Amino acid sequence: MKIKHAILLACALAALALVASAAAQEPGPEPPEAPPAPRGGGRPVVQIGSDLEVAAGERVEDVVSILGNAAVAGHVDGDMVALLGTVTLDSTAVIEGDFVAVGGSVTVEPGVAIGGDMVVVGGSLHAPPGFSAAGEQVVIGSLPGMRDFAPVLRWITEGLLLGRLIVPDLAWIWVFVLVQLLLFLATNAVFERPVRSAAAVLAGKPLTAILAGILVVLLCGPVTIVLLVSVIGIPVVPLLWIVLFLAGLFGHVSVARWIGGSILAEAVRGDRVQATRSVAIGFVVLCVAYMVPVLGIMVWLMASVTGLGAAAATFFEGLRREHPAPAGPLAPIPSLEAGPDPGDMPGAAGAEPPAQSPVDLAAMPLAGFASRLGALVLDAVLLALVCGLAGLHLRWSFAVVLAYHVALWSWISTTVGGIICRVRVVRGDRGPLQFTDALVRSLAGIFSVAVAGLGWLWILWDARRQSWHDRIAGTYVVRVPPAEQPPSR
Repeated sequence: MKIKHAILLACALAALALVASAAAQEPGPEPPEAPPAPRGGGRPVVQIGSDLEVAAGERVEDVVSILGNAAVAGHVDGDMVALLGTVTLDSTAVIEGDFVAVGGSVTVEPGVAIGGDMVVVGGSLHAPPGFSAAGEQVVIGSLPGMRDFAPVLRWITEGLLLGRLIVPDLAWIWVFVLVQLLLFLATNAVFERPVRSAAAVLAGKPLTAILAGILVVLLCGPVTIVLLVSVIGIPVVPLLWIVLFLAGLFGHVSVARWIGGSILAEAVRGDRVQATRSVAIGFVVLCVAYMVPVLGIMVWLMASVTGLGAAAATFFEGLRREHPAPAGPLAPIPSLEAGPDPGDMPGAAGAEPPAQSPVDLAAMPLAGFASRLGALVLDAVLLALVCGLAGLHLRWSFAVVLAYHVALWSWISTTVGGIICRVRVVRGDRGPLQFTDALVRSLAGIFSVAVAGLGWLWILWDARRQSWHDRIAGTYVVRVPPAEQPPSR
């Protein structure tokens, strides 16, 4: 069967080819048998995102219509391709080449002539009885849900392609807007305090919120790739994107509240009536901006990034409150060793003096960059040797590295490299490092390494010499004297 355009892929390639020819075509000498210079100059016609019309008596070369409706009553010397739009061929229409339509209905009036093949995919053909193209004619019916997709297609052509999110003429979009408003008000009512904190960040530190939002956006891709490559982190990927979605919603609510509060010239406080009023006014302002072409998409992007940054800043602020950092030097914490047995108390029968005094890790100085780097390198060399000798695949090597750090941190608060370089990990709330702390710190280390090690290098300029995974887990790294050895638990 002679069909030059293989369904969807061929249609797309034909559209791109015609677009390229329209941009690069130069006039050349006409062949001897060519018809006289046609009306309209024989130009190719390419229309994207809007309606196209070839009037009666007009003659064009090729026609490409993408995301728009096309009406042809004139003469097309070449091919015609229509993607995602309705096509009407009037009785005076003549198409010398092939006709291809994807994702839209085609209406053919009596008298239409098509000199090549005719292919209609994912749409309907309305033609008079007995109509047939000169070449092959193939019609593949509407794809499931194609009619239901028509309103969305109009939103794409009249909204998204014009750089706006709200098309006022679409009735269904206002139902979506109403649902969004109710969701914003409910989120603000249920999470009033976190939303207030995020709005306060936007009011007091807008640049911090923007930079934090950009950082989160840049981290999404690399972190997702690292989790997928590790295989063991695949279950975390859906959870990660759900958290990002919720953070984006939370951030948009805080942006609306900040905008509304700024218009009302009211300080961000815990008054629920004022908070509801601010969110509603800010939401209306955002919706008005979303109706303006170009400006709408720019405002949405700015609100998304800024709101996401404010949500991230609020999250880390909550972590700092849960694991407060001491104001001065690290205060002593309970020993990481098990408590003394009652039989070992002074005066008890058979009691012996303790072999050594408890290790007061919190009183130790914070570890410097050199000692932490040395421990990291030693651990990396050890793990590379073990994984290499065992012939482990990359995914299993990642699991071994994760298990190694979680096990040793939760057991002796350090690793083999940490023992050699005399560094230990402690919690900021004066409690011993537990399994959950070690697991959170290990998983958070993926974030620190995923951006070219920036999260790990953060200790160079942090006042408490904390990396990103230290801040997330609420931990510190201290340096112990040579005489102290990590106790087993």
